[in-house]
Order: sequence, then structure tokens, then C-alpha cells
Amino acid sequence: MVNTEETRKDAAPARRRLDARERERQIIEGAVEFFARRGLDAQMRELAAELGIAHTLLYHYFPTKRQLIERVYEETIAGRWDPKWEALLDDSSIGVEDKLHAFYREYLPAILTPSGCARWCTRACPTA
Repeated sequence: MVNTEETRKDAAPARRRLDARERERQIIEGAVEFFARRGLDAQMRELAAELGIAHTLLYHYFPTKRQLIERVYEETIAGRWDPKWEALLDDSSIGVEDKLHAFYREYLPAILTPSGCARWCTRACPTA
């Protein structure tokens, strides 16, 4: 006779089912890290495996790899764009050198977050 108490203890813990927003967030955050490490040529099945989800679930949220990459871009670059930077860059009363210095003083801290820098450096200099 099987002791059900022992069987329950030995079984893997039940996973919590994520709601749609949480699952999408999990996929996007995982994809940012995954593509930073592996490059954009990496396979969607590999991403799904790293996330611990079925590749069919990944395709349910992002029917094409291109859609996922576009969403990663929105999250990491476009979503951090500040419209005032366009006004600064279009301002003809400021010299080009001063304009670029002012722009990059604000732009770089917004884009190059500590985790973003680490991911870029790891990808750009894999032996460093």
C-alpha cells in the first residue's frame, strides 16, 4: 500500500498559475535577458525552455519572433524615450556640440541602466 503522505512530500511543488499579465511580463523580462545573452538569432524554443514554459504558450502570447523582439525593443529602448529630447535636438538656438552633450547627459542614464550595461558588456565582450 502506498503512503499518500510520503508521496505528496516527494512530489514536485505545484506551480502557481500566472494570470495573463503576469505571464506576459515573465516572457518579456526573460526575453530581454535571453536575447541580450544569446543574440537575436537564438531560438524561441530555447527561450521557452529557459522560462520553463511550453513553446506553444510562448507563441500564444507572441505569435512571431519578430513580435516578441519588437516588444523587447519597446520595453528596453522606445519605452524610455522622453519627448523633450526631440525638442532639445531640434532647438536651433543651441550649438550642435552643446546639444549633443545635453542630450547624452540625459539619454544615457535612462537607457544604460546597470542591468542593461551588464547585458551589453557581456554580449559585446564575451571573454572579458
